[in-house]
Parts: sequence; structure tokens; C-alpha cells
Amino acid sequence: SSGINAEYGRRMKHELGITEVGVEDISLLTRIVYFGSSCDTWGEHELDHVLFVRKDITVYGNPDEVKTVRYMGREELFRAMENEKEFPVTPWFRIISNSMLGPWWEALEMGKLEGDDGKIHEFSFPQ
Repeated sequence: SSGINAEYGRRMKHELGITEVGVEDISLLTRIVYFGSSCDTWGEHELDHVLFVRKDITVYGNPDEVKTVRYMGREELFRAMENEKEFPVTPWFRIISNSMLGPWWEALEMGKLEGDDGKIHEFSFPQ
């Protein structure tokens, strides 16, 4: 898991400019495999690790990787996601938000967020 944490630490620095997160700050929650096509030509089929960090950070998004960064509370996020056209997110984030994020957020608020569940969850997203 430390190799995964180190790689994602590098990705956070490259994509978001986050430098305050160390390998020890990152916790693996689970893994997801998802598949879907975004048009007639392109699609995605990936295994992704869902990681968690709780720490005060500064975000300097890499414009080649990230269009917008914004802090949102749980209710604001879920309300915004009701309108896909005005609030587009990646397919994998929508999958996680619709299936896992609510319970994780609630567990976090209660101080009961557990680490690696040892599972690989499989999803496909609508065409």
C-alpha cells in the first residue's frame, strides 16, 4: 500500500499542486473497476484506488489536468450533482458519489471511517 500511496502523492502534487501530503497521510478505502464509453470512439476501463486524506492543504490546480477546484460541503455537492450539465464531473466520481460517498462522509463525521475494505467494486456507467 505504501507504493500506491507514494504514487498518488506524486499525482496530487502534479495534478493539484498539493505538497503538504505525505505517504503516511494517505489511507486506502477501496478499489473500483469501471467501464463505459463516452462516445462512439472513446471509452474507459480502469482499476482505480480510492484514497482518503484529511488534512489542511493548499490546492494549485495544474491547468493541463484540472479545470476547476472548489471546496463544497456534503449537501452542496449532492445538490450540485443533480444537474449534470451545469456541474459536470468525471464518470468515476459520479459512480462513487452515487454509491459510496454518502456513507463514507457520514462515517468520517462520526470519526468511524474505516480503512481498506479489501474489495474491488465493479461498475459500468451509462452510455
